[in-house]
Amino acid sequence: MDILLNRVFTAKELDSLVKYKSMKYVEKATERYGITSKDLATQIKDIYAYLGNHHRNEYFYKNQLLNNIVLGRHSPNTTSALREVPVANSIADFLVMNGKAQVYEIKTELDTLQRLNRQIADYYKAFSYVNVITDKKYVNKIEKIVNQDVGIFTLTNRNQIHIERKPQLHSQNLDSKVLFKLLRKPEFEKINKEKFGELPKVGASKYYDANYSLFSTLSVSEQQKSVTFALKQRNLNRFKGKASLLKECPKELRELIYFSKLKDQQIETLINILKMKEG
Repeated sequence: MDILLNRVFTAKELDSLVKYKSMKYVEKATERYGITSKDLATQIKDIYAYLGNHHRNEYFYKNQLLNNIVLGRHSPNTTSALREVPVANSIADFLVMNGKAQVYEIKTELDTLQRLNRQIADYYKAFSYVNVITDKKYVNKIEKIVNQDVGIFTLTNRNQIHIERKPQLHSQNLDSKVLFKLLRKPEFEKINKEKFGELPKVGASKYYDANYSLFSTLSVSEQQKSVTFALKQRNLNRFKGKASLLKECPKELRELIYFSKLKDQQIETLINILKMKEG
């Protein structure tokens, strides 16, 4: 069951929808779980509803975060998100950047909590606000594992995001090397050029280390501010002024579409395909 449901909401299936107007694993899932709706748009909604009732996987949590926070509380004009961001020895599930950056570590009811404390410690090397979003059954256990600054959110039985505990500022563990490793080459070059007026004039083999040495002379708060701004720009410019385009997309697919490489015209094609199938 898990494997089939986890294959429905994937980039591969989204590409298939755009290119071939069909989704193979949607068809398989409707057969297996007795979903009787005929058109593709309704099948997607029904499978997503099935996930919400029986198998709230990581995709389901990420999609709810995008719908409720980036598109709900905020706007893609001012807020952007990243997913699966390597931070030290961990990978942050979901990162939301508005005035500040907030990490959301997802612990679904299908997960264990074995690595949570180590993950939280890694995230604090780059970010000052860290949250865990989980099922209600894990709240008491998580409260005992994490420090008091960690925010705790739950995905309720109605699939709404509920604040159990707000995150508090925690900046004492910021690490220059971890912050710098979050940056792509054009990003750290832009920061150093803006801060210092020029880039290191060294050979290619020493270029990365020389740029880090320059970056590390900034105060750690300035480092974090610059890194957060760079990360925010990665997806902000893509959907700035296009909130209506995202909101036209089926809410069940928005996380996939937001993090895809689809052009605006392809997204519009996708929307029209599903409207056509529904009609």
